[in-house]
Amino acid sequence: MDVQFAPINDLNATITVTLSPEDYTPAVDGELKKVQRQVSVPGFRPGKAPMGLVKKNYGRSVLVDEVNRVASNKLFDYLRENNIEFLGQPLMSETAESKIDFENEGDFVFAFDLGLAPKFDINITAEDVVTSYKIVVDDKMLDEEVANIKKRFAEATDVEEAGETDVIYADVTELGEDGQPLEGGVANQRISLTADLIKNEELKSKLVGIKKDTELTVDIFALFNDNQTVISNSLNIPKEGVNDLNKDFSFKVAEIKHYVDAEINQELFDKIFGKDAVTTEEDFRTKLRENLEGYYANESNNHVEHEISHLISDKHTFELPDAFLKRWLLDTQSQGYTPENVDQKYAEEKAGLRYSLVRERIQKEHNLEVSAEEIANASLGYTYNLFAQYGMNNPDAATVQAFSEEQLKKEDYRNRMADIAMNRGVIQAVKGIVTLEEKEVSVEEFYNIINAHNHAHHGAHDHADHDHDGHDHDHETAHSH
Repeated sequence: MDVQFAPINDLNATITVTLSPEDYTPAVDGELKKVQRQVSVPGFRPGKAPMGLVKKNYGRSVLVDEVNRVASNKLFDYLRENNIEFLGQPLMSETAESKIDFENEGDFVFAFDLGLAPKFDINITAEDVVTSYKIVVDDKMLDEEVANIKKRFAEATDVEEAGETDVIYADVTELGEDGQPLEGGVANQRISLTADLIKNEELKSKLVGIKKDTELTVDIFALFNDNQTVISNSLNIPKEGVNDLNKDFSFKVAEIKHYVDAEINQELFDKIFGKDAVTTEEDFRTKLRENLEGYYANESNNHVEHEISHLISDKHTFELPDAFLKRWLLDTQSQGYTPENVDQKYAEEKAGLRYSLVRERIQKEHNLEVSAEEIANASLGYTYNLFAQYGMNNPDAATVQAFSEEQLKKEDYRNRMADIAMNRGVIQAVKGIVTLEEKEVSVEEFYNIINAHNHAHHGAHDHADHDHDGHDHDHETAHSH
């Protein structure tokens, strides 16, 4: 057996594996003996068929399988023993010549193309400065939070006539030009609104003082101030379909509720913090301030980690074996990649592949490992976010725990959570390298900074943006050793 490694450049190489009969014959003979013991041939007892007959019937397929298996093993043994890092998997060479003739059991020559992993250094130091924003929770913000809580826990009573701020619940149906319900249109959709938010004064005056069971025809666009998002959400239709709506809708009042803000008292304290955990308004405000400060500290930390993930990507722009990787994607993932889309899809994945390579290097340099506890914590966070997407913002902790533990029994899910946990470890390692500069800002200033960052980032990275806290891309399977 002979293995020859021939670099083409820093990112590409060919490797040739030559097998002589003595390399594969023992494996072929051994496999044929297994076949002899297993097959039943008419005229012979089971397992007693002559070897000559077994070779005639099965020799070719066994030869093909065993030669390919031995060649593959020798190839990967060589790569591993020589610490050759590569991307994707070796492909049959387009330039070097293979000599594979299964009609004649002589030498076999397998030539492969390799995409080599780029060589690079981690280019992050203490000279890299990341701003850590400290959001100041002032008295105005605290007052607003108290007001929001009073509204959140407001008590509702049914009333017969709507005031400006009372919530009107109505059933609406789209009408045709004849004033009758439109066939195929929106029908009997329950909506809610308050008159004080309506800008059209004529329509607003009709709703202030309206009584339960009253029916009238309204302009649906005026009712929701021409806000397509609100119309879409209220009528439960795609946003793209709003412009196709007829403006006239029947409007029948189903119920009217008057809300009275909750009082600041022990009952409210117990609802929010648990029985007797807070007993005075001063302690109530102190606790709220602590909660707000904790929330915004977490928001700030998320932004720091987000910036660090960009720093990892932006400071490592080394080249990759692009042509080889496109070939590999077309060869191994033909359902997702075609000659027509491979250039665009690869461009979208390239930044993420670089990130994965840098992340792996940081992981090695810092000897990072993921514990079972870190995987479980990643799963809990993921599960809470999942529940929130379904509108369950305060789910029972035991329910979340049970759901998370059940999901972790699935290997694919557990691997995803391990990946999220490892990425957090890498971010923390980089956070210990860079210089964090603290800056005090108001909440408004902080979110203006976030919005400006998102706008600038999405404009500059339309095809290269990745969520490195839980991304699940094909490129993650492309890196091998």
